[in-house]
Amino acid sequence: MTTGGRRSLGIVAFALLVFVTLAGARPAPAAPSAAAPYVDRRVTALPAAQLLSADPASYVDRGHQEIAQTLAWYRRSFFFAWAFSQIGALLYLWGSGNAARLRDALKRRIRSPFWLRFAYGAALAVVAGLAALPASLAQYRVSIVFDQSAQPLWSWLRDGIVRVGVDALGVGIVVAVVLTLVARTRAWWVYSTIGMLALTLAIGFFDPVAIAPAFNHYQPLPAGNPYVPALRALENAAGVDAPIYIGDASRQTQIVTTRMLGYGPTARIWLGDTLFSAATAGEVDYAFARELAHYKREDALRTTCVWTLLFLLSIAAGVLVAEGIVFRGDDDPLARIALVAALAGVAGLLAFPIYNLYSRQIETKADAYALSITHDPASAVRSFVRSADRRFALLCAPRAALLYFGPAPNLGTRIASATGRPDPCR
Repeated sequence: MTTGGRRSLGIVAFALLVFVTLAGARPAPAAPSAAAPYVDRRVTALPAAQLLSADPASYVDRGHQEIAQTLAWYRRSFFFAWAFSQIGALLYLWGSGNAARLRDALKRRIRSPFWLRFAYGAALAVVAGLAALPASLAQYRVSIVFDQSAQPLWSWLRDGIVRVGVDALGVGIVVAVVLTLVARTRAWWVYSTIGMLALTLAIGFFDPVAIAPAFNHYQPLPAGNPYVPALRALENAAGVDAPIYIGDASRQTQIVTTRMLGYGPTARIWLGDTLFSAATAGEVDYAFARELAHYKREDALRTTCVWTLLFLLSIAAGVLVAEGIVFRGDDDPLARIALVAALAGVAGLLAFPIYNLYSRQIETKADAYALSITHDPASAVRSFVRSADRRFALLCAPRAALLYFGPAPNLGTRIASATGRPDPCR
């Protein structure tokens, strides 16, 4: 097998793993929590003077911080169980010869090389999804026990099937197209790299109109919403005119939820209905201002580009390792995809903290920008306290945990930045 062929397998196979990873990372819908009103009332009642001058440990619920430590341990453990279950399944599939048997079984039924490659890629996506099911179920159970989700099991399984179906379709297309390019041109790697970049950009571009609506209902913010004047004033202060959508986050959780989706013509700010029901007016303004920062800076596009760069670097690392492994007697470019995907997946896990480092930087900038146009540090701190109490987010996570798992700075650090007080996490 040629070096070029091995590299093509790395690109295709790691694409498989990334599709499955992205699907597993999407939060599962849940019903509203009965405990949320008390927590929200407590945070809402905190005096602004206390939020701005007192030690954060004095107004963040201590009991919830103890729970947060336990929850964080479960989440980190099950994350690795979820990731390595897929990597292990793909390694076993190749090492046992079942990857070749799967190829042969499909070959007996499908004559077209293109559709054979498509079916094989789709089958691998399903295998990875099934391998991750036990860890995913454990994650789901933890979210129920810790009051982060109340979604019925049947609904959770339904959404999981939808995600795996979308993954299988996408991975099948990637496998079929890239291996077809390998068979037809020596410049396959150029076209494949461009194609991978185009694919990730397309996913982010179409997410607001084709992917996210499969899990939530979105509609433009009604003109009669009482928050519209304040939100439009913040838009004027930011010098942008961003499309504002409201979504049924209450179908999932009572936790305050906002997102920046898409870029270019599809860019929009999504505000969950729980933002208006759980947060104060100042918190609504601050949350919206943070999303305006992401919108103005085109952070969704920047993040996609950073993710794609790490994606391609992980592919290269996975391929280099795979080239040092002896070929099985029944290997061919199709059967070997499972091996290269698993190795590239390990490389992706190693690159994970780099991505989170970048994420912490853009979240820090969003915090600062929101404060610059709202001029309301008390509401910023209140939103962080609400996150600590309702999401069971640690005020100060261990440094190693923050470096690897933290997409945003510690809440204690963010509170210190908003109030100008010493950072309790140092």
